[in-house]
Amino acid sequence: MAYMKDSKGRRLDAFEVADASTLRAGTLAPIAGSNQWASVGASTGNSHNSIQPYSAAEDMTHVAPVYAFGGFAQEHGASGIAASCTVRAAVEYPEGTVRTLFFNGQRSITLEPGAVATADPLAFDIPKGALFFIRTYATKPTAGNFIFNHQSGTFTTSGTSFTTSRAGGALDGGETGTDLTDKSLTGAIPTTAGIPTFVPWAVLGQSAVQRIAVILQGDSITRGQGSFGNVGSWAHQALNITEANSTRSTKLLTKYGWISSATSGDTAQNTLAIHGMRFALLRRCSHALGMFGTNDLGAGRSSAQIMADLTAIWKINKACKLKSYYGTIIPQSTSTDAWATLANQTPAQQTPRTAINTWLRDGAPLDPVTLLPVAAGTSGAVRAAYMDGSTVTAASGPSEHPLTAAFELADAVESARNSGLWRVDQGAMTTDGTHPNPAAYKLMGAKAAPVVATWSL
Repeated sequence: MAYMKDSKGRRLDAFEVADASTLRAGTLAPIAGSNQWASVGASTGNSHNSIQPYSAAEDMTHVAPVYAFGGFAQEHGASGIAASCTVRAAVEYPEGTVRTLFFNGQRSITLEPGAVATADPLAFDIPKGALFFIRTYATKPTAGNFIFNHQSGTFTTSGTSFTTSRAGGALDGGETGTDLTDKSLTGAIPTTAGIPTFVPWAVLGQSAVQRIAVILQGDSITRGQGSFGNVGSWAHQALNITEANSTRSTKLLTKYGWISSATSGDTAQNTLAIHGMRFALLRRCSHALGMFGTNDLGAGRSSAQIMADLTAIWKINKACKLKSYYGTIIPQSTSTDAWATLANQTPAQQTPRTAINTWLRDGAPLDPVTLLPVAAGTSGAVRAAYMDGSTVTAASGPSEHPLTAAFELADAVESARNSGLWRVDQGAMTTDGTHPNPAAYKLMGAKAAPVVATWSL
């Protein structure tokens, strides 16, 4: 049997899992925001440079980026991925001062598809809120593709206190070609928008204080499709330190360090079936924030199947000592007038979606013996807490639920509870009936922010 291993050759299922009381102080955990999991393109060029900005959620004493080659594309069996990818990296802080990163004491590391590798922790201080950069140089054999996990142009200094000497306030960028010069340590990396890039999946750090570290779980709605390069997703808004930022750099201004396994087209079912890479860092986190169901419903999964899949994900999180918080599923509809009115909308997947949301609002009841889903309203069931903004219905039952709390998300953008229609009283909330637009993401983030505000270790 083949086991996934870390950069030191250790099996990922062999680690002792620290609990929330010990994980956060003096150990490596996500300490900046990093949304780079989904595959956003491929290239046959044999070399690549990238630069990616981050902002420290706490005073950092060490930094260690994590690279994953293949990502979502690898997990889902994409063809044409290069046989290997060799990575060199460095940290730039402050701007213009570059420090070399090593992997097992070596300047570079070669990753095969499916590999996840963490750089050796680099000891130096980065203060809370400071802007720093990870510079990456990657090469591959002539045959096969790079699998990129970011598209440049997402981050600028607009609306922030950050400054940069780079043109137009651009903070991220990259280039791909044949036999490019290694710019991980020196040289200008283009910051042109719209360039697919290969950047760290996560940035881990050490801090002298205990801190919350978050993994985002879900599909394109948690990833932020419909708002790339704008306010980010509802989850980015909920984690935003200002809670009201409307600029392209929302994801930099984070209250907590976070990573994301959310990606477009994903389902709860797929996550359970193929999750080795994306769950590799669960043990580094304390909280999971997510929403699944839209694509599962579109694939014809029943409400009972989706409830069972969600419960299984929560159990995995709980086994890794995470507190899980999952939102109700937002509406999906078609429209003949670009979602300008309620009358011209037709709900989609309404019956199973309503059943799942009703179950979540009842605390996702589980049988107390089997810990499998039972119908909403079942007496004596194990229930998670349910949070509607700052209003909390406490957890109940004879044992602990694997979900810490379900929370209200759909109400933020639905015309009325269980209507299946996007609200129109503040203008159109979507351009395709599935994905929120930036205004809708902000409303959803405002709904989720009181939930995040209650978190503790």
